[in-house]
Amino acid sequence: MSTAIIDRLDRSGHGFHHELVDYPNAGHRVSIPPAMPLTEEAIAGTGGTVSANDAAREDAWERTLAFLAHASA
Repeated sequence: MSTAIIDRLDRSGHGFHHELVDYPNAGHRVSIPPAMPLTEEAIAGTGGTVSANDAAREDAWERTLAFLAHASA
């Protein structure tokens, strides 16, 4: 779905910066801040591996903080 959204933004000439960041072997738990490590139970049914989701959450969190810092400057 993310690829379809980025493609639509590109086709529409959307003026704001956007990028697709792909985290191989990560599922839908990427959006949760990395305060606590995930468990197999926590990702059941959401895809990916625990280690991939944890790594993706760390990176996504840093990217989110950087975006917010830049947007509020």
